Amino acid sequence: MRPYNQGELDGLCGVYSLINATRLISKRMSFADWQLIFLKMLKLQLKQRKSANFLVYGINEVKIAKLLRHIFKPQFGISYSRPFQRRKQLELSDFWAKLEAFLHNGNNRCVIICYSTESFSHWSVVQAISPNRLVLLDSSHKKYINRKACSTDEISDGKAFLLEFTATFFLEGK
Repeated sequence: MRPYNQGELDGLCGVYSLINATRLISKRMSFADWQLIFLKMLKLQLKQRKSANFLVYGINEVKIAKLLRHIFKPQFGISYSRPFQRRKQLELSDFWAKLEAFLHNGNNRCVIICYSTESFSHWSVVQAISPNRLVLLDSSHKKYINRKACSTDEISDGKAFLLEFTATFFLEGK
């Protein structure tokens, strides 16, 4: 029997992406401080939803934005934008170029992305980008995603990762 891994029974990758992004671009805090932020996020979700379903099914981009507004902006001074939020279509080259420009033109920046495969969707943090890959700080320990395996319109042979561009967050710290 194979044991379950973290993430197989829970949908907390969105919560972890917020914490990992903040750790990259904001002031240093202790492990105990991050545990308190983690609990604060869970309590806010429980209060707003009156259900613990988000623990299993995860959170969407609307909830990520709410957590950024209510916890991360006031406590850490993090600003964010969603440059592709209203786009219906986006070429991978345009997505890549916009991420490169954002990440290379300033300090204290990172990008939260959501990607899907045939079997799951996952929130992760892009900490760096090259012409050929996204470098991740990821709660499931994934280190990178190769550009040649990505698409912005559908999963297909050779394109295992669908980048959910409308759910992309550009974060910047003070």
